[in-house]
Amino acid sequence: MEFRKCALALLFLTPCSFASKVRGGQEASQITTTADMSYVTTPPKVVYIVRHGEKANCGYLNSISCLSETGHARADYIATIFGGTVADHPHHPFACPDALFSCNYDDYFDCGSLNNPYWGTHNKMYRTEQTIFPLSQHVDLSINTEYGFMPQLGNNAGAALAIKKKLAEPGVNVIVVAWEHQNIIKGWFDDDPGLAVGLGASADDLPDWPSTDYDTLFAMYYDEDVNFVRILKGAENFNAQPEYQDLLPEFQPSNPCTPDQVNADNLLFVTMNENICQHVDAENLANTIQAISDPTAREEAQKYIPNCSATVA
Repeated sequence: MEFRKCALALLFLTPCSFASKVRGGQEASQITTTADMSYVTTPPKVVYIVRHGEKANCGYLNSISCLSETGHARADYIATIFGGTVADHPHHPFACPDALFSCNYDDYFDCGSLNNPYWGTHNKMYRTEQTIFPLSQHVDLSINTEYGFMPQLGNNAGAALAIKKKLAEPGVNVIVVAWEHQNIIKGWFDDDPGLAVGLGASADDLPDWPSTDYDTLFAMYYDEDVNFVRILKGAENFNAQPEYQDLLPEFQPSNPCTPDQVNADNLLFVTMNENICQHVDAENLANTIQAISDPTAREEAQKYIPNCSATVA
């Protein structure tokens, strides 16, 4: 019989079952319902959806950047809050995963792009994969990165179908998914619902998820035949951890993006690649440059786009 690291979590001293005790952090808050409780007992299968951790940059560059120091600390913490089974995980807030999925952005500019040299050789994971990579190491599971919200990757609907197909496999009862925030609930494209909706939730049952909230977690429960039962809202509770409070002030959750920092990062965005016009819509690029309030920086940015068709005033 093959044993994974999470098997019999209460009997063996494994990374997944006791990691939170090693770090000494507080357990995450219990899940509270956002939908009808149609099951008296806990359904046998669950998909947890987390958002990626905090990002490193400001301005337009923020939308494509890697995890910040805080984001990496959150990723380390996430690895400690999963253990046990769906029905029996008294030492952990959430059950230990049998499979992992993360959003593939398939974006040339996004930190993690294999083809963009700007981010360096050490940033070859999109921030969603970075967020659950420590967990993948703890539980000895690879991360499925084949799916994303872009049409060429199957949209959120395609990802949801793949996740449910995996959940139907024998021995797979728990899946942890790290996804892009705006595509968890609504989705970027009109004909493609958010991932949670694709997984069975009603849009009416989904609460708002503010852009500043990195701590929320959704737990989506299913019966043995992978029929959706209910969705619950929980929290990683990372914000309450002592390690988080000890981080440098510039990495605290309050917005560290001063106007000067926003200008600097917007400038970095447009100068990060001399062939930017081949990869970014010219009108969007023009709007980005126009948002640089410092005239000198704005003029400098325009030097890097001599071949763009858009005219920047």
